[in-house]
Amino acid sequence: MKKTTGNLLDILKSATSIDDYFKKVEDNMINTSLAEELNNIILNKNLKTSKLFSEANIDRSYGYDILNNKKHPSRNKLLALLFAMHLSDDEVQTLLKTTGYPQLYAKDTRDSIILFAFHNNYSLDQVNDALYDMGFETLS
Repeated sequence: MKKTTGNLLDILKSATSIDDYFKKVEDNMINTSLAEELNNIILNKNLKTSKLFSEANIDRSYGYDILNNKKHPSRNKLLALLFAMHLSDDEVQTLLKTTGYPQLYAKDTRDSIILFAFHNNYSLDQVNDALYDMGFETLS
């Protein structure tokens, strides 16, 4: 049964050792890499990697290094890639959470622009224009 983060913290605080903790919660731990998640999306959505890298303004060799788990992109580069994948805001939040990247935070002005853009199916160029117009760093 999946436990909440609060439940996990309570178990962690009462554990006699880190091994004891992991034995109790192993089914609740994140065990996926960014590369695995991205490759699954590419496969499931039948996406072309060369087109993705081009749309995300990511160098092809760097993109393949990401997919082969040799490089770990900045959050901005990852978000650019996710825009090229045309993911929903929910898919993006889940991927960020399960791969250890900070989720987009609606109370943060820049993040809320990006969330709005995902929710409304903006292209990378459109979200970059919106960020620039509001005085924020663009994704690429």
